[in-house]
Amino acid sequence: MSVASRFASSLTRPLASPDGAGPRGAPDALSAAYLSGAEQAPVLLTQPDRLTAGITDTLKSLNVKGVQIGGGTAAVSEKVVTDLQAAGYTVDRLAGVNRYETSRKIAELLPKEAVGK
Repeated sequence: MSVASRFASSLTRPLASPDGAGPRGAPDALSAAYLSGAEQAPVLLTQPDRLTAGITDTLKSLNVKGVQIGGGTAAVSEKVVTDLQAAGYTVDRLAGVNRYETSRKIAELLPKEAVGK
């Protein structure tokens, strides 16, 4: 489920996003793709309630220090955050009260000039 292999190994800011297979995860994963594309960092997909096998191996291979999670606890549980922190990663959650606010918060991480580039 990881698209990390398409990117260079020097990336330091991939996003952990919910599993896009279900209707709950697709909006947050789509919003994360905007930041991912702008920063040329992968979106790593995981199950809502646990880290998908291979995620920590991928993060290690990319020499990642921190992870940003797109979506609230219904999309990516606190257990996933705890597991990432236990593995030594700094974790930031990008979430709003609904999918629209989450998307806005993710988009606001980049300057207006980044839109369309």
